[in-house]
Amino acid sequence: KKELLKYTKCKADKIIDLICTFYRVTFDDIKSKSRKRNVVMARQLICYFIYEHTKLTLHKVAEMINRDHSTIIYSKDVVKELCFSDKLYMEHFRQLERLI
Repeated sequence: KKELLKYTKCKADKIIDLICTFYRVTFDDIKSKSRKRNVVMARQLICYFIYEHTKLTLHKVAEMINRDHSTIIYSKDVVKELCFSDKLYMEHFRQLERLI
């Protein structure tokens, strides 16, 4: 179980690093209260990918980025909606998913 937690944390860190680099933001930006577009988009994708690609609970993901679990639920919904409505966003999503 300890090894699984270590792997999950490592996978989450990889996702965070990848998305922060892609959107040119820092992890401190992600954890901040900033509502700049690139920070918000990166934060939402981090929430989505960590929740979908790791065994972390909503509460654990939220804890990582100084948010409430409801933010993770909302972020997942926004990401899904933007993938349907915005072609450029969908392309970015696919590029990131291939790298994860």
